[in-house]
Formats: sequence, C-alpha cells, structure tokens
Amino acid sequence: MVRIDERTERLGGAGQTRQIGNFYLRRKKYKGAISRFSEAIQEDSSYAPAYLGLGRAYENTGLKQKALEAYKQYLDALPSEKAALEAKDVQRAVARLDQELKTPAAGHHGRMSSGQAAPPSQ
Repeated sequence: MVRIDERTERLGGAGQTRQIGNFYLRRKKYKGAISRFSEAIQEDSSYAPAYLGLGRAYENTGLKQKALEAYKQYLDALPSEKAALEAKDVQRAVARLDQELKTPAAGHHGRMSSGQAAPPSQ
C-alpha cells in the first residue's frame, strides 16, 4: 500500500502544491487554497485537478465568474472527452453558475447563498 506522502511525492511539484491547496480548502482557508491551486497551475497549466480545486475555492468564496472559468478550464484540461463527460458534478456546477450569472438575483452580486455548496471532491 502506498502512503499518502509517497503518492504526493510522485505527483511532482504541481501535485504537491495541489495537495496543500486541498488541505487549505478542507479547512475553509480559501485564500490560501486559491494561492496554492494558482501556483500548481503556474507549474503545470495542463494539470486538471488544480483547476478543479481552484473552482471550488472560488465558488466557496462567492466568486462565481472565476469559479465558472476554473471549472471550464478543468473540463478542458481533462485527458479525454470521456473523462470530461464523466465529470458530472462539475458539468452541473458549470450549468448552474452559467444560469446564476445570466440572471443574478438582486443583492447577490455574484456571491453564493449560504445554502449552496461547491461540487463534492472527486
């Protein structure tokens, strides 16, 4: 069995940075998560999991447009069309955010209501 730290080490720089981003995301430290996921993307712009984490962090901070862009980049960065089609939670988040941004409710200013959540982790 592979220990988590060994698996993370094999992922390389972008993977390690994304793991740190996930750590911050789980602890609701969204600014730190956004910073780590952005750093992972700078290290490897084709690393799909970093875009997914970035989208979740942005969505949890109410930055819907940025979340939407990150989710779309995640889907574009997936290695195959089949993988993109299997990412149903993100597809639903993209559709929901697209709709919310087209018809913003008064007083929401692009932020999520307290009852909404980012798509679950994969």
